[in-house]
Amino acid sequence: MKNSLLLNTSSETGKSGVPAGCFRILFARSGDRLRLGLLLAMLVASADRVGAEKPPSEPANAATRSNNTEGESLENGAESDGEKDEESKDNENNDEESDRETLTIQLAPFKISHESDVRFVASKMAPVKLEPKAWEDFEIVEVVSHGATVRQGEVVVRFDGKELKEAIEELELNQRLEELALIQSEQELPRLEKSIRENFERAERTLAEALLDYDHYQQTGRDLMLQGIEMSLQGTQQHVESVREELRQLEKMYEADDLTEETEEIILKRQRAAVEQAEYSLKQAKVAHARNLEVFVPRYDIQEKEYVDDVRMELERARTAMETEISQARYELEKARREQAESLEKHAELTSDLGQLTLRAPSDGVVYYGECEEGEWTEMADLVGSLQPKESVEVDSIVMTIVQPRPLYALSSVEESHRPSVRLGLSASIQPTAIGSAKLSATISQLSSIPVDDDKFSMELKLHGNDQPEWLVAGMTGKVKITTYAKAEAIVVPQAAVHEDETNDDSNYVWIVQEGDLEKRPVVTGRTKGDDIEITDGLEEGEVLSLEEEDDKVEDEDQENEDKDDEDE
Repeated sequence: MKNSLLLNTSSETGKSGVPAGCFRILFARSGDRLRLGLLLAMLVASADRVGAEKPPSEPANAATRSNNTEGESLENGAESDGEKDEESKDNENNDEESDRETLTIQLAPFKISHESDVRFVASKMAPVKLEPKAWEDFEIVEVVSHGATVRQGEVVVRFDGKELKEAIEELELNQRLEELALIQSEQELPRLEKSIRENFERAERTLAEALLDYDHYQQTGRDLMLQGIEMSLQGTQQHVESVREELRQLEKMYEADDLTEETEEIILKRQRAAVEQAEYSLKQAKVAHARNLEVFVPRYDIQEKEYVDDVRMELERARTAMETEISQARYELEKARREQAESLEKHAELTSDLGQLTLRAPSDGVVYYGECEEGEWTEMADLVGSLQPKESVEVDSIVMTIVQPRPLYALSSVEESHRPSVRLGLSASIQPTAIGSAKLSATISQLSSIPVDDDKFSMELKLHGNDQPEWLVAGMTGKVKITTYAKAEAIVVPQAAVHEDETNDDSNYVWIVQEGDLEKRPVVTGRTKGDDIEITDGLEEGEVLSLEEEDDKVEDEDQENEDKDDEDE
C-alpha cells in the first residue's frame, strides 16, 4: 500500500462533529504506528486476502471505536490493494491477448470450385476421307474453301485422274502378256516333268553300265591289257630275231650260190636295212612297254574309276533335278497364277480408285479443313495453306470435316486431384473466351474412368437451353467452372491453426483462447480450399481461435511453473 491515509465514508455523525455522509480522513495514531506497519507488511504479502473480521456495529467505548476505526482502515486498504493486483493481472492477460494473433469464429458460406479450359465441339461431324485402295498420287484440281457451307452430295474435292487412267491401261497390257506366259508355263510343265524323269532313268542305266564295265576291267580287261603290252614287246623282239636270222641265211646262201655280186649286194643291203629297222622298232617297243606299265596303265585305272564316279554324280544330279526342279516349276507356275490374281485385284482396286477422284459432302454443314481430335483442329492451319489446286493430298487421311453448327457440347478435362469430387450430372458454368459473352449453363454428361493424359481425365459437358449465341461455333474455347462442394454456413479456419495429434495421425486439435487462458480442443476437419480448411465439429461461432504455434509456449510456461515451484520449496 502506497498511501498511509484512508478515505472513509460514514452514515453517522462522529464526535469530531463531521456531518453524516461526508468523507473523514483518519490518521493512524502515533502510538499505534508499529502495529500498523506490521499489518501493512502482512497485507502486501497476501494481497488476495481481504482483511480480518468486521468491526462491531456498536463499539462499547471510545477506545474500541478507535480500534475498530483503525481495523476498518486496514481492511479497506487491503481490499483496495487486492483489487489493484487483480486489475494488474487482468491487464497483463489483456496485453497477452492483444499480442496474440487470433480469429473469432464466424459462420460463412464455403464453396469449392474447379476451373479448367474448355473447347466447344459439334455433336454431329462427318469426315471426308481420302481412302484409295492402290493409287497414291492425288493432285487437286478443285476444292471448296475452308468455312464454306455445303449440301449433302455436293462435290467438295476433285482430283486429276490422267495418270491413274494411264496406269490402269498399262496394267491391262501387262496382264495380257502375263496371261500368255502363264499358258505357256502350264503347257511346258508336263514336258519338263517327263524330260527330268527320262534324264534320271538314263543316268541310272549309264551308271549300271559303267559299273559293269569297271568290274570287267578290274576282273579281266586290265590283265588282258597287260598281256597285250607284253605280247607287243615280245612280237617286236621276235620280229628282230627273225630278220636277223633271215640276214644270216642270206649271207650263208650267197656265199655258196652262183649269183652275181650285184644282186647279192642289193638283197643283202635291203635285209640289213630291215634288220636295222627291226632293231629300232624293238628299241621303241621297249620304251613303249616301260611307259605303258609305268604311266598309261595307272592312268587308265584312274580314268575307269573316275568315269564311274562321274556317272554316279550325274545320276545324283538327275535325282535332285527330279526332286527339286519339278517342284520349283510347279511353284513358279503357282506364283505366276498368284501374280496374275494380284494383278487382277490391283486392276480392280485402281478401277475403284477412280471413284476417289471426286469427293462429295456426306451431309449438310460447314467445311472445316482437317480432323477434329479431342475437340482440337490440330492440322487446320497447315491444310488451309496446302489444300489448293495443283497440290497433292496425303492418302488415307481426313481431308476435311463437314460440321453441323448445332448442337454443340463442351469438352474439357479434370485433374486427378479433383477427380473424386467430380461426378456425372454435376452442374457447371461455362464462360466463353469471347469478350462480353454471357455465361452458359451446362451439366457433366460423360466422364472417363481412366486417365487420357498425364493425371487428367476427359470430361464432356452438355449445354443447356437455347441461349447459345449464333457466333459460338465448334473450335472456340472458354473456361468451365464446376462447384464440387457448397455449404451455406460453415466454419472455415486457416490450415496452419489446425494441428495434428502426435499420438494419432487421424486426430486434429486447435487452441481456443478464453479469458487469457488456452484450451487444447480436438476438432473434426472437412474439405480444404487453398490454405483454409473446414471444421465440421469441435468449434462454435463466437469462439476465439489462436492462429499461433501455442505448443511451444505452453511447454515453456509449464517449465517456468515447475522451476518456480522448485524455488518456493
